[in-house]
Amino acid sequence: MPDTVAELGGIPLERNEDPFFCLLEDDKLITSVSVTTDRLLMPQDSEEKLHDVHLIIHATVMNPSALFAGNRLV
Repeated sequence: MPDTVAELGGIPLERNEDPFFCLLEDDKLITSVSVTTDRLLMPQDSEEKLHDVHLIIHATVMNPSALFAGNRLV
């Protein structure tokens, strides 16, 4: 999670990104990643570039303390 706008790598914030939200505060908290690819069979819009992508991201957010009951892993 960036602490300052300078940590965004020079990418400016859009108007609707204030405040700027992040899913995680640290990448170390990611426990698994799965990628499924497919072809998008739609005509390319005039504003789209050849290597633009459409992403659909599903995230399961868990509270780590919810995994334990009485110091035992549930």
